[in-house]
Amino acid sequence: MESVTEDTMPEMTPPPKVPLAPPPSEKTQWWGYSKKDGWVVLDRSIPGNGSGSKQPLLFMRCKDMITFVMKREDWRPPAVVFAPNYLRSLAATESSGAGETFKALQDRWPEFEVEIKKQWDATQPAPEAPKPPKKARKKAVKAEVAEVVSDAEEE
Repeated sequence: MESVTEDTMPEMTPPPKVPLAPPPSEKTQWWGYSKKDGWVVLDRSIPGNGSGSKQPLLFMRCKDMITFVMKREDWRPPAVVFAPNYLRSLAATESSGAGETFKALQDRWPEFEVEIKKQWDATQPAPEAPKPPKKARKKAVKAEVAEVVSDAEEE
């Protein structure tokens, strides 16, 4: 019987690495189906849509790219069903077409993401212009007063 040494041991290749979590871009998306609204997507990068928030959720209805708000407590079946669960619940004849539609919508994510952010931004109050520091305001007022005084003295 031959002994196995480091020199005669066959080289082993490590198993391929399997991702444990979806890519970061997919973590920001939650896809579902609603009988009322059809396919919907939630962008978790929108403030308030993340886990732990108490704010209502901002969804986009995929068929017309219109956003709508849903209370967190309403975000459950049967109002909205997580997309993979919805597809599994369909009969074989329906699931193929629905799966293709869903995949086509996911491919449009960059377009949806831009529109969601645009519609969300439109609902936010405009930022106020920063006020100049007090010293700068005082100097501006003094300069204006001095100008008025010198104009009056010239007359």
